[in-house]
Amino acid sequence: MRGILLGSGGREHAEFLALSSHPQIQGNLLWAPGNAGVPGSVRRKLNINDFPAVVKLVHEEKCDFVCVGPEQPLCDGFVDFCAEHAPGIMVFGPNKAAAEFEADKQLLKRLAKAYDIRTSDYQVTSVLESVKRAIRDWGFPIVLKYPYLAAGKGVKVARDHSTATPFATEVLDGKFGHKKLLIEKFVSGRELSVFAMSNGVEGVPFGEACDYKLATDEPGEDRMIGGMGAYSPVPWVTPKLRARIKAEILDPLVRAMSAEGRPYRGVIYLGLMIDPEGNPWLLEVNCRLGDPEAQVVLPRLKAGVFAELLLWSVGAREKPVVAYNDLCAVCRVLCAKGYPDPYNKGYPIGGIEAVGAKGIFVIHAGTELDEAGKLIGVGGRVLGVLGLAYDMETARLQSQWGAQHIMEHSNFELRFRDDIAAGV
Repeated sequence: MRGILLGSGGREHAEFLALSSHPQIQGNLLWAPGNAGVPGSVRRKLNINDFPAVVKLVHEEKCDFVCVGPEQPLCDGFVDFCAEHAPGIMVFGPNKAAAEFEADKQLLKRLAKAYDIRTSDYQVTSVLESVKRAIRDWGFPIVLKYPYLAAGKGVKVARDHSTATPFATEVLDGKFGHKKLLIEKFVSGRELSVFAMSNGVEGVPFGEACDYKLATDEPGEDRMIGGMGAYSPVPWVTPKLRARIKAEILDPLVRAMSAEGRPYRGVIYLGLMIDPEGNPWLLEVNCRLGDPEAQVVLPRLKAGVFAELLLWSVGAREKPVVAYNDLCAVCRVLCAKGYPDPYNKGYPIGGIEAVGAKGIFVIHAGTELDEAGKLIGVGGRVLGVLGLAYDMETARLQSQWGAQHIMEHSNFELRFRDDIAAGV
């Protein structure tokens, strides 16, 4: 079975490794455009948002399937395009109508409210006065979101006027595009990311993780970015809580999507808050795996399970048993020193071989090879250092040592958060 994976980040590198563990796919998977984490022979230069070019490559390479890593092509209708122009190809991911639950946060909130899926109160506005009124009604903290796609950077949990007003003003002035703001009543508790596969009728959970969204672990930090680290499994998630999440969030959500004429097929990412009473609240839905959550969820699945779940989602397999190894996973993101503010590019990265020699895995994200074949950093989030062990503390220490070693051998052009999985 020959296929192609679309994307270039750490999530996609983790997906490449997970898909390649399937015996029918191993050695037959291409990655476009990919990054320096894999040999050049499996990479293909391609603009993944150029749908005709993607389909042309799929036919030239005689691919049986396409796996879409990032959300943008899905939200733009890649699955629909392939249904018309490459009907014999399996495409893993939701169509445009279903992916819109990530692309438009208002749509998800309306759905949840209409079908009694537990979610916080909200309102959408285009004027600053509504933000001030919501703060008077709900108090602080308050959650402010750009309602559409913003690469993980369109959210602010504001704890006072000094953080709420500037962010709301930026969004309403058009920083991200549309001049709209979604305001949510804050729900206290513990955040949890849950990942499931759906075939349009039912959802099958296959992992959960906790991630770290703030840019640094410094006091007062409030910049929300794509994610600086994650760990899995989550010790406080009990079988009872898993059952409640499936019964109260996942199952009714999949049924509601189908009832609205938007059956969902593919990976579904539930962003949840578990309140102090143990109730799960739906915060968001994403139409792809999280980054860096994918880097800790996928390595805990037994070989081939991820691919079997994807094949099931499009009706090509019976529902598989979700089987895990016994490992704990901690991923620590090494990002460019200035990130998320302006940062350097093109600096050499060293130390990876020594880290790998100790059995510590390195997931590539923002990397490339220069003209001399040397590894360089080209993105904001550059590498993920993955510790895998039979206990969380050993995995955490592996990840920390590996990140420190690479940082020191890269002229300190990289940085990372020290607190990933600390005290878990």
